Amino acid sequence: PSLRFSGGSPNGGTADKVDLGTTTNYGTKATVAVWAKFNKLDAADNGREGIVGSQYWATDNFSLHLHDDARIFFTHGAGIYSHWNTAGNITVDTWCHLCLVFDSTESTNANRARLYIDGVLQSAVTVAGTYSGDLKTNSGLKIGYNNSGYHDGEIKDVRIHNRALDSDEVAAAYNGESTPW
Repeated sequence: PSLRFSGGSPNGGTADKVDLGTTTNYGTKATVAVWAKFNKLDAADNGREGIVGSQYWATDNFSLHLHDDARIFFTHGAGIYSHWNTAGNITVDTWCHLCLVFDSTESTNANRARLYIDGVLQSAVTVAGTYSGDLKTNSGLKIGYNNSGYHDGEIKDVRIHNRALDSDEVAAAYNGESTPW
């Protein structure tokens, strides 16, 4: 089963979300994996439609979300972000596997936040700021929402690993194989 989200008032829907209300420090290495289906690939009103995370553009919080212009964004605090284009990688009304691998100990900033779509590593269009420290959710973990907007579509099988998965493990997760924590 999946969770259905109607995108909040900018999309003519309601404020649907799952708020786990937990403040967590995931450490310097973590992986966030989720299956998502999008009703559209452009966030409403130049917004940021939360997929999973805590708070957009806030210290000690992260957000993985759909941005305007069909881009997937990951923010880690204020002014620290990466974004990837979805063109050709994500189709409206089709399930896709998003896997964000965070590792602030990597030698290059571009490798500290990596996004895989359906098991394939994507090239970031923009990496701004410097990823450092721990991945945290000081505002509590949320599914289908960040403080800036609601997801318009469906979400299922959210997994957070307490380590950075390698590319073989990401591919295995996409293919439905067991992936140890």
